[in-house]
Amino acid sequence: MNYVEVTLILISSEDYLLDLFIQDMADEGFESFQEVEFGVKAYMPGGLYSMKEVEAKIRTLFEPWIQKNLLTYEINLIPHKNWNKDWEMNFQPVSLGNRLLIRAPFHEPFGDFKYEIVIEPKMAFGTGHHETTCLMAEFLLEQSVLGKKVLDMGCGTGILGILADKMGAASTLAVDIDEICYQSSLENGILNEVRSMRVMKGDLPVLFKEADIKLGDYDIILANINRNILLDHMAGYSKLLKDGGNLFLSGFFQGEDLEMLIEEGRKSDLKYLFNKVQKGWCAAQFYK
Repeated sequence: MNYVEVTLILISSEDYLLDLFIQDMADEGFESFQEVEFGVKAYMPGGLYSMKEVEAKIRTLFEPWIQKNLLTYEINLIPHKNWNKDWEMNFQPVSLGNRLLIRAPFHEPFGDFKYEIVIEPKMAFGTGHHETTCLMAEFLLEQSVLGKKVLDMGCGTGILGILADKMGAASTLAVDIDEICYQSSLENGILNEVRSMRVMKGDLPVLFKEADIKLGDYDIILANINRNILLDHMAGYSKLLKDGGNLFLSGFFQGEDLEMLIEEGRKSDLKYLFNKVQKGWCAAQFYK
């Protein structure tokens, strides 16, 4: 299959915008992304749209930045090749000190890490490279997880749920609305021989319809999604969290985003404790 390749180059110091651009392009049918200097390459199957239609989508999505000469783009048709092999060549392991190694099956184990997670990337999101995943993993590694009940919302490829399982969680529920993420989490759970992790396709409202999910049942809730969804779901997270439990959020930026979440947390009896920041991205801890 041929692929359409779109290269975006951002002429701005606000490189966090690229993450927002990637999400916008994913919503339009782009399936995989590769970081390049000052930008990103995005790919979609060549048969979905004509080249003119692809260009129209790009201009519609990013017109404000293009008009201000802050963003340039180039569109090419790429002949068929072994995409997974090409992806594997560019996929690198991720480590957090000596505490956690995230690698692919085609990487040889190395180093002395307390926990190791093997993730099959398959050109999908959630490989552990994004700042928000790293921040959430750092928060989780600082917690006492042994014997706790953990809920991972927006689980992606299941990294945080798998880590909770390896840290001794009594049970872990990993939830994502995306079919690819759901299937990836199932596969990666098997790959890592999880004991306690269950995977569910859906979003927060689905949980309240499940007979075996009770209010005030979770010691730890992890939600790495985006600001607007987190704001909408804050009250629901509070209902599912035990008194004395901890809620960890990411997928937003330091500043106004964090302030809005802190205020929304107050309305739901969630006390803001602390935040971590990496390249503008933020993760925050709340306590009930």
